Amino acid sequence: MPGMDGLQAAAAIRGEDRGTGRHLPVIALTARAGDADREACPKAGMDAFPTKSIEPVPLAAAIRVFLHEAACAAVP
Repeated sequence: MPGMDGLQAAAAIRGEDRGTGRHLPVIALTARAGDADREACPKAGMDAFPTKSIEPVPLAAAIRVFLHEAACAAVP
């Protein structure tokens, strides 16, 4: 991404969410799977970060969590 990396983008999204009551899900697709990355991703505000090469089942599971949360939030 030009101008910022994924960690910076996630932090910027969280900054925009702050104080609004909303939480835009951030699912990062990354090739970096070291211990430092596993700590940095959630710290930056990422909700999930499946690693490349992307397997459909873990990616679908990550997306399903947020679809379920959105559906539950929509029910009064």
